[in-house]
Amino acid sequence: MATKSGRTISATREKSLKSFFLRWEFLLILLFVAVNIINATISENYLNAANLFTAISTFLVKGFIALPMAYILMMGDIDLSVGSQVALAATLLGISYNFGLPMWAAVLIALACGILCGFLNGLILTRFIELAPMIVTLGTMTLYRGIAEMILESQSTGGFHNSRWFYNLYYGRIGAVPYIFLIFIVLAVIFGLVLHKTVFGRQLYAIGSNRLVAGYAGIPGSSKATLTRA
Repeated sequence: MATKSGRTISATREKSLKSFFLRWEFLLILLFVAVNIINATISENYLNAANLFTAISTFLVKGFIALPMAYILMMGDIDLSVGSQVALAATLLGISYNFGLPMWAAVLIALACGILCGFLNGLILTRFIELAPMIVTLGTMTLYRGIAEMILESQSTGGFHNSRWFYNLYYGRIGAVPYIFLIFIVLAVIFGLVLHKTVFGRQLYAIGSNRLVAGYAGIPGSSKATLTRA
């Protein structure tokens, strides 16, 4: 009996280890490490501090966008307009700041713009459920980008370096570690905990696995779609 119990515990441990190593997060980390090893082998300057700082800063701009996008993809949806949302929000940020508003107010306006754009996407998709997310977000992608270009009139906006705290968010460091990297790590941990340790995260998994069954189980897919996009 004891031998049988021991085998059961051993099999359970092996199954747990196997499931851990096959989780997509672990596989992504493994892929990340492999890519960096290959790059370091090919280029001797790859691990140079200046090159790493540039690479991290460039990646993190996309990384901040990828965090909420993971929730949308987890539900089995897609949002092609996210780049245009960022463009429009950045446009309003620059215009507001150069108009004379304090940087914190300009940042709030940009965040509100992103929330409203995402809410509009979710509202359209929940009101017209027969429309495919790819088609809807392709249309709003053109809309948001067009509004941004109309506001800027093919010009650029800048002057952000005049706001010291905003400038330091991107260029500031603690030793050799950029502030923006630390902020990303904190947000990534929060997003991961929400996804794996909360009811909301488990509901996203359920909707992504089978939206119809999730609906029968009482999980409101429409409200979750709007919330994740906003």
